[in-house]
Amino acid sequence: MLHAVQGQLGTVSTCPPAVALSHPVPTLSTPTSCADHYQSGSVQAVTGPAYVASARRASGQALIDLQAAARLKAQDVVAPNRLDQVLARVAELRRLPQVHVEDIGVVAGTLMSVVHLGCNDPTKPPKLRVFIAAGVHGNEAAGPAAALLLVNRLLVHPELREGVEFAVLPVVNPTGYAANLRLNADQHDDNRTFHCFNAPKEVKFVRAALKRVAPDLVIDLHAAVSSDGFFAIESTPTPFLDDVLKRLAADFRVSDASRIYRRRTTGVFTSNNPGTLKGYAHAHGARWAVTLEAPYEHDYQEQVKGLEQLARNIVAAAKREAAAPVAA
Repeated sequence: MLHAVQGQLGTVSTCPPAVALSHPVPTLSTPTSCADHYQSGSVQAVTGPAYVASARRASGQALIDLQAAARLKAQDVVAPNRLDQVLARVAELRRLPQVHVEDIGVVAGTLMSVVHLGCNDPTKPPKLRVFIAAGVHGNEAAGPAAALLLVNRLLVHPELREGVEFAVLPVVNPTGYAANLRLNADQHDDNRTFHCFNAPKEVKFVRAALKRVAPDLVIDLHAAVSSDGFFAIESTPTPFLDDVLKRLAADFRVSDASRIYRRRTTGVFTSNNPGTLKGYAHAHGARWAVTLEAPYEHDYQEQVKGLEQLARNIVAAAKREAAAPVAA
């Protein structure tokens, strides 16, 4: 029998048979300031003594490890579908005092981790909380690489984190990513099961992480075979996407048509696919939830750099929108 989460999109055939969680999911109350992510004792994470010492400083200011930042800046983009390189990059990030790595579960022996980067002034409440996910379809390798490239940029340029908390999950579907396959090891499309009660355990881990972070903005990074350029899929009309995609067109090709999705304007489309991460996030409180697609058949480095730039500019636009006064 198939099950769907009550209040979601209904029962569909993509839901897998019921399975039990085999790994405990950590709990975290909704933070009220950037510093709370670093001070909560309920977070199950692996952190080094340098991180603990810096997190407890009275000022609450995150220290910038310039040597580590320089190493990250110099690193190449991770190669396609090299899970070992992704895990090594996350291990490097664990050693940085301004980064908190939260381990959210284990799938087929692979530890899934969310990389948290707080505001550059952790004593002030954030204006925006952002959750970025990638690799839900394992054969769309540009997403994980773009997510990690964005983390590196945020470390080297901390001013980009002014008033913004980031939570970045580089790989949602580790078995599919390692095998360069869209589906997970059990042949389920993770991005059609987020509404399912009996979803794959990696999807359950991501849902729990979304609940803890309580993001305002969710960005899911993909690559589309059917596209000749970059585009965004919105969960609800998001006017600031129009300008972001127009500006992206100065550096990258932006798609103006799709055989699958409904076009709202150049580079901005809508979709009613059930069970997506984007749809789940929006239904559970995210003000904005967006899927970003790179042109799969284009150069890999171009896909990665375009996705990173597009995600970064969407965060900046959402931050401006969040700070704008609400009309009476």
